[in-house]
Amino acid sequence: MQILGNNNYYSNNLSFGKLTKAKLTPFKRAFCEMYHPPLEKMNKVDDLLIWVSNKYKEVLKPHEMFGIEEVLVPWKKCVEEKLDLARHRNSIFWKFLILKNIKDLNSTYIFEPKVDVIVKTIEDIKESIKQGSQKFNFYRQYENHLRENALKKYFKNGEEKNGWIEFSYNDDAQKQAETTEDIRALSTGTKWCTKGSLYSGLAVESQDDKFYIYVENGKTKYAVRTERNYTQEIRDTHNDATYLPEELFESLKKINGEIKYWDNNSSLLDAI
Repeated sequence: MQILGNNNYYSNNLSFGKLTKAKLTPFKRAFCEMYHPPLEKMNKVDDLLIWVSNKYKEVLKPHEMFGIEEVLVPWKKCVEEKLDLARHRNSIFWKFLILKNIKDLNSTYIFEPKVDVIVKTIEDIKESIKQGSQKFNFYRQYENHLRENALKKYFKNGEEKNGWIEFSYNDDAQKQAETTEDIRALSTGTKWCTKGSLYSGLAVESQDDKFYIYVENGKTKYAVRTERNYTQEIRDTHNDATYLPEELFESLKKINGEIKYWDNNSSLLDAI
């Protein structure tokens, strides 16, 4: 006899009405945890398929007049060229997952989708589900890979990912673009405006500007923006103005011995 108060019984049966978890593949279960289709109104898996197909069309609809190839090229490459989804290759579930998240990355997080990072993220999701996970967070895993790729450029393999990274203006347009992309990647997980392309570029828009990010155990902790070696902004990951702990300011001076606090620094005034 099953007891209604038993959480496992409730979550595996009653909350899903006629379409129970037992009738879904592990990926579809995780998909439902992510997007919350009304399973209590569904009788069979085909009903879920129809729901996803309709949602896919809703996401795609604003772009129909342009054609998917022109508007979402990274999505096309990801599905048709880069991802070997085997039997899932033409699955509407995977297509919806990729399409929706690329659109979210563009609109919400101001990122140009990177196909290689999307591929890695999808592979992570598949592996975590294979290991028994019933949930996934596409953007969190995506941004973790962006950050990790950037960190590999500044810390050697096997080296502890602790310390300051200095960013500065570069006359070479390609290198300047790479610098701003690294600033954006290392700003993920924070509330900094430098997650966007505009402000990551403004952070190092002239030879008088420097931008510093402090990393601790691979996690971004502080940002310092300077002009002519004077601090203009000092921010924690919540984007609150702050002072640097004395030992961190001293370690920053080892990189730039000329750096000084600016007495009228707005970030310092906020902290007083």
